[in-house]
Amino acid sequence: MDETVQKAYGWQDIDLAHDFYEVDYLPENDRVRYTISPDARKEVLKRLLKLNHEIHEQEVKAGLHIKGKTKKKQADAPGQIKLF
Repeated sequence: MDETVQKAYGWQDIDLAHDFYEVDYLPENDRVRYTISPDARKEVLKRLLKLNHEIHEQEVKAGLHIKGKTKKKQADAPGQIKLF
């Protein structure tokens, strides 16, 4: 995640601490990547999860999710949340 995306979300308070880190979700022989720090990654994922729950709640209130029924996706449906 670079600084532009960070600013778009308004999360400038997260110290991304870019550097080379070993990431455990890659194959054992190829785990070192230039990326954000593990602490920054955890914070970003935590905030994205919270944002996802908030948007889903807003969509439910707008009637975009009806239990037991499947709605076809419509581009720019009324009540759809816009991120950018």
